[in-house]
Amino acid sequence: MLATKRRQAIFGLLALFSIIFAACSPAAQPTATAPAGATAAKGGATPAAAQPKNGGIINIRNSCAPPHLDPHQTLITCYHGSSAGLAYDGLLMYEMSEKASPLDFNVVPNLAESWANPDPKTYTFKLRQGAKFHNIPPVNGREVTAQDAVYSFNRMSTRGWVNSSMFTMVDKWEAVDKSTVKATLKNPSASFLNLVANGYSVIVAKEAVDVNGDLKKGPVIGTAGWVWVAEEYDANVKSVLKKNPDFYLKGLPYADGIVSTYIADLATRKAAFRTKKVDREGFGKKDLEVFVKEFPEIVTSQDRSWSGGNLRWKVDRPPLSDVRVRRAISKAIDRQALIDTAYFGAGWISMGVTLPGLDWMLPEKEITEAAKRDVAEAKKLLTEAGYDKGFNIEMVVAGTYDGYTTAAELVQDQLKEAGINVTLKMVDSPTYTERILTAPGDFSGMFLGPWGMPTEATMILNLTYKSDGSMNTSGHKDPKLDKMIEEQETTLDPAKRKEQLLAIQRYLLENLYTMNPAPWSSEGAGMRWPYLKGIYNSAASDFPSNRYWYYAWLDK
Repeated sequence: MLATKRRQAIFGLLALFSIIFAACSPAAQPTATAPAGATAAKGGATPAAAQPKNGGIINIRNSCAPPHLDPHQTLITCYHGSSAGLAYDGLLMYEMSEKASPLDFNVVPNLAESWANPDPKTYTFKLRQGAKFHNIPPVNGREVTAQDAVYSFNRMSTRGWVNSSMFTMVDKWEAVDKSTVKATLKNPSASFLNLVANGYSVIVAKEAVDVNGDLKKGPVIGTAGWVWVAEEYDANVKSVLKKNPDFYLKGLPYADGIVSTYIADLATRKAAFRTKKVDREGFGKKDLEVFVKEFPEIVTSQDRSWSGGNLRWKVDRPPLSDVRVRRAISKAIDRQALIDTAYFGAGWISMGVTLPGLDWMLPEKEITEAAKRDVAEAKKLLTEAGYDKGFNIEMVVAGTYDGYTTAAELVQDQLKEAGINVTLKMVDSPTYTERILTAPGDFSGMFLGPWGMPTEATMILNLTYKSDGSMNTSGHKDPKLDKMIEEQETTLDPAKRKEQLLAIQRYLLENLYTMNPAPWSSEGAGMRWPYLKGIYNSAASDFPSNRYWYYAWLDK
């Protein structure tokens, strides 16, 4: 049974940042008073407000200890969004404005000041003038060139790496000249620009990679407004970044730096926020109510996220090779109980696939029916599959992440009612991200852990559901599904693509290569002290983005 104290835990990992992805006319040069992309045409202009102040250190919390420092070999958001990953930029980014939300993926310029799409299979990006790498040896502050972008995109596509499935649609990256990058696609792609904009597609310098052969031990040398301070780093304690004095967006960031402290324990997190050692946090709804009652001045926000819990299983071996067994497990699990008991209501039920919008998800009636718990039906399915007496199975759990031990014990109890005896095996953060989450997946039965959802449907489908996906830990081989995934990516008509993605979701429900609907998706209850200003909603607030903190300033 669940221990009382474990029932009090809450999933904090993805509530604030979910661990935590056509032709375009040139956008106006971003200024120090408005987020990039917050133009009058988009309705996202900065509202009249107090004049931002320069200086001060922003204190944030990191949700886990990053396994290493190579941005192209990890998708974990505690690295990209709260640690050394903040030092890197990409060609494009997601818009930040008062009207955006974590479910919006409006693409705007970043290192590229503009882009063009002269035909369905060709994209060109024009780099900003004056953009430089950080002044750290051996790169020493040199200008960013098109060749750096070509090198970076080719590098992140290295076969077997966790993000290698992102740009399979690209035939060739080229440096047309010093400041022009050209991408030639094999086929038209509805996903391409979104994937270029996601916070994982960052530009690195070859000289930095050559120091150690990869970037797992650094050096961390990016182009962003934040410079990572290597001598102050301890993955299990803190990560420190300082303002880049040579940043190409003059006047930004406003703050002098960011200190990201690793805090796993829930009680310690609450104490750190209460005493203002952390300027912003994310808790469950009940905790939010407690804090607001105690501190009425706290600024709060609640937003849904595609990210959340992730339960997968091996389908290339018994008993999970039988789809009836997978359906039985899905039917035996009470997703709403996971949300209510372990997540304190700060979650919602989704298909576990990032989509272009909520209206691209299956109708609520279908989702509700698929997620409905039915233990009798689970037992019936097990009997039909020849497991009328149940079976034993091991479930690996990302136990060092907030709340996942609690969730695992609840799942263990629920499956036991259907006759399935689950043995739990706890693993630490590096083991989970490096060995469990990446194909072929170092587990024998099932695993439960966090999943910072990729920013585009094609990305998660290629990573997790494509037969050769770098995160296909289930081990399935399905040519029909592969073809469905490829066809939706090359469909540029939104209405037609929507129908294709609806068909894929129904196919996933039928075959259950992972648990769909997902165990839960996050519905964050964020809070910040009123002195922390300049915070804008966007997909970048749920997915990695150094830009999220550029406009933040401290009024104290």
